[in-house]
Amino acid sequence: NPVLPTTLNKAAKEIWWLCCFYEVQFMFTVYVLFSKGLQKYYTGQTQNIKNRLREHNSGETKSIRSGIPWELI
Repeated sequence: NPVLPTTLNKAAKEIWWLCCFYEVQFMFTVYVLFSKGLQKYYTGQTQNIKNRLREHNSGETKSIRSGIPWELI
């Protein structure tokens, strides 16, 4: 069973629970990333979370490149 991280704000907690629901109901993963440098969250969906995180942190996603490194919540 998923364990809710205690450091999330209310909006991030709601997204986190949605992630758990969608991962069970459908065969893709909804994910939340956090950038310490920007102090911002980013959400997305993928069928391959390891590859997608690599893409984000290698700068392949131009729109969030400024937040590198991104951490998976």
